[in-house]
Amino acid sequence: MQFIFDLDGTLCFQGMPLSSDIEIALKALNENHTLTIASARPIRDIYPVIPTWMRQLNLIGGNGALVKTGNVTTATYFDDFSPLAQLLEDYPIDYLADSDWDYAYTGAQDHHIFGKVDELKLARNHSSYHTLPSIIKLVMMTDHPEILDAIANLPVEAHIYHNEALIDISPAGITKYRGVQALGIDEFIAFGNDANDISLFEHSRESICVGTHPKASACATRTIDSAHVARTILEYC
Repeated sequence: MQFIFDLDGTLCFQGMPLSSDIEIALKALNENHTLTIASARPIRDIYPVIPTWMRQLNLIGGNGALVKTGNVTTATYFDDFSPLAQLLEDYPIDYLADSDWDYAYTGAQDHHIFGKVDELKLARNHSSYHTLPSIIKLVMMTDHPEILDAIANLPVEAHIYHNEALIDISPAGITKYRGVQALGIDEFIAFGNDANDISLFEHSRESICVGTHPKASACATRTIDSAHVARTILEYC
């Protein structure tokens, strides 16, 4: 069976690497099943929170904009970034813009999101989106109603996190499930925890929501506490 796992809030917590009990459970599952990681993080930022052996798994990053299988990574970029660029010019918004590897970050150094960016120092911070060759994802550090209204009228995929005052924006049609489709996976079991995992839940054979996100848990086959992730994985071994 194919298993698709989200990372943050599902397998790892507070930006920390996988715990030993979850890693042991995943290793056991990997013996007879196929594992894929599907994260909002770009591939660059998946590496620091997973053990080395998991880097060889299929990896979906940027909520589906990046798909890595073996040594090959394919990327989907914004066809037209100019409407988002105009918002960045018109409003004083801090942001994180990701290319397929490099990035541009303009926020505070002590912002929690910056602690998850390029922890292994593998990429270059361009400091401005202008010098990135192309962009696969944009995180705006705001949830101002005026910005939300503007984005709602653009051909993009947007996930809003009011508790963090963030808007996570991907090219139109980009979802984690689209990343799964790109890998040729038809039937799978999904583990996730929030809105960007709903596309997986809607198309999975079974879906396990970690925590009680209202929309995600409503779409899931079952809901579990974060303390029970490892033992739930072991149920499928």
